[in-house]
Amino acid sequence: MNSPFQHHLNSNYAPSEDERHDIAQIITEQDKRISQLDEEIHRLNLLLQPLLRDKGQVHASREAHRQLLSPSRRIPPELWGEVFVHCLPASKFVKIDVQEAPMLLAQVSSP
Repeated sequence: MNSPFQHHLNSNYAPSEDERHDIAQIITEQDKRISQLDEEIHRLNLLLQPLLRDKGQVHASREAHRQLLSPSRRIPPELWGEVFVHCLPASKFVKIDVQEAPMLLAQVSSP
């Protein structure tokens, strides 16, 4: 913003009494402009919120539809069962660890 005091900004300049009055007027005008901008931002936010909500809904629907195209959906459940059975440890007890089979396999289709 242009100001007659631009060259004094960010300096140690001490304005005179008349200049202080002029600077106070500039500040008052800038306060009004900030208020106008805040009102406009608020108005635009009111318009933006429904659009953002709609975008989120479309995005969620798109992702749900994408999941329908996942190659893992074309693998018969019987084959998945065989994979899990072959990953079981030879010992009688299965160790519950998400970093090892068969629990690790449960994460195959997770994002």
